[in-house]
Amino acid sequence: MRRFRIVLPLLAMLIACGPLSLMPGSTDDIMLTDTQDVVNKLRTLCCEDGWWKRLSEAEYKAREAKRNGDELDAGAVFLESLEATGERFDVNEYFTVLTHLSLEDGYVLDYVYFAPGGGDGAPYLYVRPEGEPAFANYSEYEKAGAENYLNHIQVDGTAEGYYELALLSIMGGQFYLAWHFAYNDWEVVSSRERLDEIIKLINDEYTPLTEEQVEAALQLDVTPRVKFRGDKVRVWLLVFTKRGGFYERIYTIDRDFPHQMIDKEIELVPYNSGDVI
Repeated sequence: MRRFRIVLPLLAMLIACGPLSLMPGSTDDIMLTDTQDVVNKLRTLCCEDGWWKRLSEAEYKAREAKRNGDELDAGAVFLESLEATGERFDVNEYFTVLTHLSLEDGYVLDYVYFAPGGGDGAPYLYVRPEGEPAFANYSEYEKAGAENYLNHIQVDGTAEGYYELALLSIMGGQFYLAWHFAYNDWEVVSSRERLDEIIKLINDEYTPLTEEQVEAALQLDVTPRVKFRGDKVRVWLLVFTKRGGFYERIYTIDRDFPHQMIDKEIELVPYNSGDVI
């Protein structure tokens, strides 16, 4: 009788905690079935139409300054022009979508813009202590040797949080990408609907997929998986780029903050759009 008095409360506690696969420390895979909306929202946060015209204007001002013997950073001018009109993208908006992530207390998420000329350009994210001035331009950022901003991003401990951290690492710098930097088009694919859209987009606007490639792509598993094991968390994602095709990307992440992580890729369906920017 005494044995039942011990077992029954334990059984009730396990039932209240939900499925064993969702419990911290579980070695079972956790399947995340409703994450495509997060990817979609992340992709549409930025940016205002016509921003590239401001980049062209900034490059022109930098060239004119150089002719006059002065130095002017086109990337800084570009961001200043956006700031002046209230159009500059605030990267802290990411946390309105990635709700299982937060920035370490006492820090601010920011970015500089690298514009070497010729229409090229890309943002570089970093964190700085609250109250400290932002980098004036990309050169200052580069000289400072700023560490990876992801080292200051905290996960709330859920499977969704580690998924969002991996997602941020892939797509966090995909805004204001100009000319050759637009090759950075890696996208997390988390739903059958999005997979179908990608196949249609490729076939309509780029070098079409072969029948064999379409058949192979339709067999891909689009569901992200997360596994907790000891002090590590592993995340499996399906990712796509027009200049490589479909890959499985596997992240191994430290469970505790700071969440150091490593990743590797496995090619699943090779593809190249043939599109030259």
